[in-house]
Amino acid sequence: MADRVRPSHVEGWIVELRRKGLAESTVRSAYTILRAVLDTAVRDGALAANPAAAIRRPRVTAKEAPHLTPAQVAELLRAADGSRYAPLFALLVHTGLRRGEALALQWSDVDLVKGILRVRGTLARIDGELTVTEPKTARSKRFVPISEPAERLLR
Repeated sequence: MADRVRPSHVEGWIVELRRKGLAESTVRSAYTILRAVLDTAVRDGALAANPAAAIRRPRVTAKEAPHLTPAQVAELLRAADGSRYAPLFALLVHTGLRRGEALALQWSDVDLVKGILRVRGTLARIDGELTVTEPKTARSKRFVPISEPAERLLR
């Protein structure tokens, strides 16, 4: 019965997932899992060939992350002025760091002489506890230049 699965069945299943409104990344992950399961079936002799292997892996369209306009940034900083979050918002604006990255910074990550910040981790809530974890990707570990406004803020 498993040998009756054809590439057209896999394509139809992908079309159905898209029709249901699933995100492109979810469809791609589902395909990847199906292909791995069918690869195992081929390895174990349950299938002669993997029908998913004949189908091109679904693509995920890269989308630009939403961002604030300069006017919205100025409004945000004005609204935060005087609050305990004002320095954090200003640091985020002037460095481009993610919130968790900024909250995980330690003074040992700041080099004002060279004008750089070292991003080594991110602050996350895990099981109700705040914990510094590894960044999601290797590229997230990086050095970030410190602008003049960010330097004034840090000093």
